[in-house]
Formats: sequence, structure tokens, C-alpha cells
Amino acid sequence: MPANASEMCMAEKMTESLDVKALMARTVELEKECERLRLNLRPNRIVALIDGDGCIFEFERIAQGRTGGLEAARCLAAGIRQQFKVGPHRPLSVYVFLNKSGLKSTLNKLHINSEWDDLDKFMVGFNQASAGFIMVDVGWNKEAADAKIKALLEKEISCPQTEFLVFGGCHNAGYVPNLSTHIVEGFESKLYLLTGYNECASQIKDLNLPTFQIYDLFIPEKIEVTRPYTPSPSPAPSANDFEFDMDEASPAPDYLTPDYFIPVTRRRRADSSASYASSVNSCASTYSDCAKSAPNCGAVAIPPSTAMRAIDASRPVWKQSPRLCSVYYLSSAGCNNPECYNSHKYTLTDVELYNLREYARKKVCSSANNLGDCPRGEDCIYGHKCPKLSSCHFQKLGKCRFKAKGMHTPDNM
Repeated sequence: MPANASEMCMAEKMTESLDVKALMARTVELEKECERLRLNLRPNRIVALIDGDGCIFEFERIAQGRTGGLEAARCLAAGIRQQFKVGPHRPLSVYVFLNKSGLKSTLNKLHINSEWDDLDKFMVGFNQASAGFIMVDVGWNKEAADAKIKALLEKEISCPQTEFLVFGGCHNAGYVPNLSTHIVEGFESKLYLLTGYNECASQIKDLNLPTFQIYDLFIPEKIEVTRPYTPSPSPAPSANDFEFDMDEASPAPDYLTPDYFIPVTRRRRADSSASYASSVNSCASTYSDCAKSAPNCGAVAIPPSTAMRAIDASRPVWKQSPRLCSVYYLSSAGCNNPECYNSHKYTLTDVELYNLREYARKKVCSSANNLGDCPRGEDCIYGHKCPKLSSCHFQKLGKCRFKAKGMHTPDNM
């Protein structure tokens, strides 16, 4: 074979070899590109749909206005990420729909949230917490929040990028047909239930979907607002007419009896049942004066119940119904709020008082947190130090409620 023919053959083989290598390299590049596209298209979004008419945020948070809204959003985000064990890189969208005027009316009837703009500021804070957090007032239209949530549920559950959908409407059985439809269509693995109240609707519970709760975020019990009792027309009563037999009377339930019908002299922590009974007897004798000084709220003045109640052992001391007043039981000054909506009628053991005190210290003192100093000093019932101190996971993420300097440092350092 001529020399130049042999060289040409070798050149052709080398060219073919180079072409194969180039093709293999291109194949590897294309496979990497396909994998990247698969990762980008993989479901990675978490969407939360919350019915704000049933999942009502803690009144203490609402009373804090914008700050409370920011903290509520952070607590909600932390609870959801903890449930799914994901980091802050995972996209999270939260939609809360509520009837703002209706909620304000309910708070007013319960003598809660005297500052009318607190709820507005709370909503502003929640919306400012993250670009993906939206709290919307849907107005007075009946089931307006339901319609919004059902429409978004239909859209988000079928979106390929939605990995998990958190549904916060467990109080309302009207959502059952929609949830059942999506379960049948094969989206059951995406659905998770977020409960506001301790108990959800039995029909929703029967769906057997994964359920979780974020403690201290929503009120645990359904609000019951009873229409005030209107007596039949009768002659104007005298002061002595208020001396009646408590067994024959029909007072409202304890949780509807406003504390402002109780004289200020009674507003101290009861050391024993005897001292409490004594103060109640004193209150009954001066009831006519109390009725005259009561706020004009449209309700008939009802004398305070003489019955003390024991703690329900099946629940934590801070989860009682009606909720007890932490300030009344823990502060040496007691509760001086004439419109306090929490109960002062529980008898607590030393262990229950200790548990309540430890729980209160887990809540950050707003004065110490915002001003760096608390005027109440050692008498403050709230926390001046994060319970986790330097080992706090949320501090490392910049999301701990205890933000003031030194709140994560032990006292001996």
C-alpha cells in the first residue's frame, strides 16, 4: 500500500475518533441540561390557603398591630417549613382571606381590641413580612372567603410546580366536596390540613388527610357570641331588687360574664377559694353600683358568677376554655384591665401556677424587646431571655422573637 494511502487511512480513523469523542461530550452536556430542566420543573412550591374567618390569629398578636402581623407571618412560615422539613430556599406562598368588618364586630362584642386600627395594622404587617404573603379583606358578602379559597385551591392543586398545599379551613365542612374531588383526581399526596381550632369539622376529619397545628398562632376555641338577654318590660327596679337568689336566677355562662361588673377591689390574685368567695359576696352587695358604672355595650348587666372552676387536666393550663388571665395569676399587681376578656375564676395548684409562669416566660416582653429595658423589672411575667439562649435555631435564621441585645446570652456571661 502506498505510503500516502496509509496516511490517509490513519487520518480518517483519527477524524472518526475525534467525532465520536465530540459526540460523547455533547451527549453528556445534553444529559446535564435535561437534568437541570427536570430539576427546574420538579414540584418545589408550598402554597397555604387560609380561611381567616375560622383560623383567627391570637388576639394578643392582633393587639400588637404591625409588629404582631410580622411575628404572625414569621411564626406561620417557620411552622410550615418545620412541618415539611425544608429550608428558607423553598418558595412559600400564603393567602389569607377574611371578612375584616365581621371580625372587628366580633372583637367589639367581646370587648377585645379597643383600638380599631389594630387589625388594619396587623394586616399591613402580615403583608409586609414577605412578598409571597397576602392577607385580603373579602368584604361582607356571605361565603366570600370560601369562594376565593375554592378558586385558588382548584388552580394551585393542579399546578405541576406545587409540591404541597396547606389548607387552613378545617372548621368549615363546606369545603369537603372540593377536597374530595381533588383527592379522587390523584392530588391527595399534596394536601395537608392546618387546624386553627383544636377540633376540626367531623366531615373534614373523615377525609383522613395529614393534619398539623401551629401552637400559639390561632385561637384554639371557636368564638361563641351570644345575643344579650332582653328582659320583659317591668317597673323600674330599686337597689334592693338586685338582692335575688342566685339559684333561681339565670345568669349568662361564666365565659360571657364581663369582668368589669366586678369591683376594682376584687382585682387581685386570689390566694384561696375563701378569699375569692368573700370578695364575690362583697361584689354582690354592691351590684347596683357596678351595673351603673358598667360600659354601655348593649348587654344587660349580669352579676358575676360565684362558682370557681378547676383546671381541665386534659389540656395545658394555658389552653383552658375560657382562657385564664396570666397577668391576674402571675403578677403581684394583678389585672387592672376593666375590660379584661380572660377569666379570673380558676383555682390553680402550685404546679399549675409554675407551668403557667414557665409558659408566660416563653413569650417575649415587648418592652424589653423594643426598648431594651422593661419598667416592670422582676415583676414582669414575660420573658426577657430566649428559653433556648445561644442554642436557639430561629436566632441563627434571624427569625427568633427575642431580638434585643443579650436575650440569647446567659446571665452569668
